[in-house]
Amino acid sequence: MAAQVVGSIDIAPNSTVQMFIHGYSAFDVVNFSLTVFGRLGNQADATLVQGEKIQHVDLTQAYLLSITNNLSSDTCRAFVLQNVETAPTS
Repeated sequence: MAAQVVGSIDIAPNSTVQMFIHGYSAFDVVNFSLTVFGRLGNQADATLVQGEKIQHVDLTQAYLLSITNNLSSDTCRAFVLQNVETAPTS
């Protein structure tokens, strides 16, 4: 499956935001990537950390992501992409 946009967010200079993304089955393997664009200028630099994976009692999964805008002079818009692979169940 191709990567899909999960969401977008504007991040202030030198700031970090967290996203909680949920609704994956127990058989899903998910990885995330990031595309960033500068808001005022042509430059953008951000770091994505795929943090904690949380398993709910109903066996669905969620992920906590941290995104840091590394520039000190410009807000950036970050688009979070997901790639989901589902493991065979039998």
